[in-house]
Amino acid sequence: MKILIAVGASGGHIYPAVAVAEVLQQYNQVYYTGGIRGLERKILSSMENQLFAVRILPWAGADILNRLKALWLLSWSTIRSINFIKSKSIKVLLSSGSYSSSAAILAAVICRLPLVMLEIDCQPSITTRKFGRFAKCIALAHPDAIGQLPPHWKVKYTGIPFRKNLIDSRNSLTKTKARKELGLDQNSQIILIVAGSQGSQKIEKTVHQMISIYSLPHKRIFIASAGKFSSGDYYQLSRSYTDQFITKDYIENISLYYAACDLVISRAGAMTIGELNLWKKPAILIPIKQARGHQLNNAMSLIKTKTAYLLEESELNACGLHEAVEKMLNLSERNFKGQDFNLDGASKVAELVIEAGKAG
Repeated sequence: MKILIAVGASGGHIYPAVAVAEVLQQYNQVYYTGGIRGLERKILSSMENQLFAVRILPWAGADILNRLKALWLLSWSTIRSINFIKSKSIKVLLSSGSYSSSAAILAAVICRLPLVMLEIDCQPSITTRKFGRFAKCIALAHPDAIGQLPPHWKVKYTGIPFRKNLIDSRNSLTKTKARKELGLDQNSQIILIVAGSQGSQKIEKTVHQMISIYSLPHKRIFIASAGKFSSGDYYQLSRSYTDQFITKDYIENISLYYAACDLVISRAGAMTIGELNLWKKPAILIPIKQARGHQLNNAMSLIKTKTAYLLEESELNACGLHEAVEKMLNLSERNFKGQDFNLDGASKVAELVIEAGKAG
């Protein structure tokens, strides 16, 4: 069976789709479609699956000129997607739920192609709410999303589709082993900073200010993923604290770093929350305020168990971040009280896709 997977522009929408594809491609031919300038091309470039790239612009928050441009690009990308679906004889579409999937979804509706939607966030996205009525089934990754969509829609809770290597690493990697592989001191407190593929200049500058004011204690190491739009502060800290502040452009093997660290400072994407639960890591969560409340809602699943510390971006400052770091470093991983997620989410979503494709 030939399957098309529409992926989003962020890792939180791409990696779950890749996890499902790992299951599907054992017996099926899988194609991807996504943005021509997004993270899709970087993540999927090393894979054998073909990426059909389209140009899509976000609608929310755009001015009238950019909305007209977005509408034109959506129309053109939908026509191209229809041609791709027909030329490859695609039998079913899996959408990861972000706005960049909209052209593929519209093409599937026009071609009467079975559609399965994967909703990652605990609060269903605008894309899911707009197009969910056309779906054969909507797979929910987060239990808190249950009941937030119309009752007559076919919805199924599957859990987060984790990649197989992430689950395998969780079962085999110890903190000692990970630190040895990364060349890190076994007795140091290690703090991992990840703010998505784009990075966050606000978080980056605040970390720099915090260390400038309070300095770096002995036996404490920061590892930071700078992201695409780095302000340069992390790199400056790496030059000043050669052995205690490590900056990476982008962290590929995130499992190794999760295993090695004691605390994570991050955004609150649904996939990040799932990974923190999987690795049982205390965290300081700084939700993106532009994410229409999705990330704040995602964060609450850990905040309410006191396993994570919430810092609103509008109130983020060096003093508050320092206080949060000192508090959360005292939280033992043994006392982690997160949510239990299904570890077979990828297989469950794959089953829904195959079922929809066979039903036609």
